[in-house]
Amino acid sequence: MPIVPQEIREHLMASSTEFQRLASEHSQYESQLEQLSKQTYLNAEDLLLVTKLKKLKLRVKDEMEQFVARHGESQPVTMPGARASAPLPAGKTPRELARET
Repeated sequence: MPIVPQEIREHLMASSTEFQRLASEHSQYESQLEQLSKQTYLNAEDLLLVTKLKKLKLRVKDEMEQFVARHGESQPVTMPGARASAPLPAGKTPRELARET
């Protein structure tokens, strides 16, 4: 049975300390960005910090996605709600099958 990317993330959160560390780091950056966004005025230093935090957060998110991709390579991944397609009958193209229906 195919595994959904969300299921892989949940499994990694429960079993991988490295993935947990990345998720925690991502949350910390998000919290810092939220605090800065609540300020009515950002000086030049704050604006640089916002840019730096966004880049760090994105880097960590990319690492997490790579972790998920590596973990899911050995198993087929599907999107939630997606249906598995049946194999095509021998000698039939999808267009020919569509015409028959």
